Amino acid sequence: FSGTIDLLLTDVFLPEMSGQEMAQLLLVQRPEMRVAFMSGYSKEIMASGGMPDLGLNFLQKPLTPLRLTEEVRSILDQKR
Repeated sequence: FSGTIDLLLTDVFLPEMSGQEMAQLLLVQRPEMRVAFMSGYSKEIMASGGMPDLGLNFLQKPLTPLRLTEEVRSILDQKR
């Protein structure tokens, strides 16, 4: 497909594959794309369950609309 994807915002846990697997597949075609993960589980709980570190762009649910907007803006403003 054509066009750009500025940000992929995905849950860590999805029905068919993990959010991380989906991001890896899309990054092959869109290496400039930024990725942010979100989950209702904390980073610590996911790490204790064997999930790899998802990096700095992790958003803990629940989020208010304002906090989501601020987080997305912050991620998009990060230097590449």
